[in-house]
Amino acid sequence: MFKDLFQKKKYATVPSVSQAPAASERPKREIPEGLMNRCPKCGNIQFSKEWEKNLKVCSTCGHHSRLNALERIAMTLDDGRFF
Repeated sequence: MFKDLFQKKKYATVPSVSQAPAASERPKREIPEGLMNRCPKCGNIQFSKEWEKNLKVCSTCGHHSRLNALERIAMTLDDGRFF
């Protein structure tokens, strides 16, 4: 029991920077087109669904992106009803 305290323990090792694969050798992840948007003013990256939920307004800097006619009408009217 007392002898076990002084035995060398085996730990997992992490490869050093020189042993790590270069960036060109690593496989690149495929990101689906249209999943994220970048703000043209501050460069913040947001998920497209969150950006559209905020009516195309950047949550970081408040930049308003253009809305097309159908988006503006849908935003103005209540649940698709026109009075």
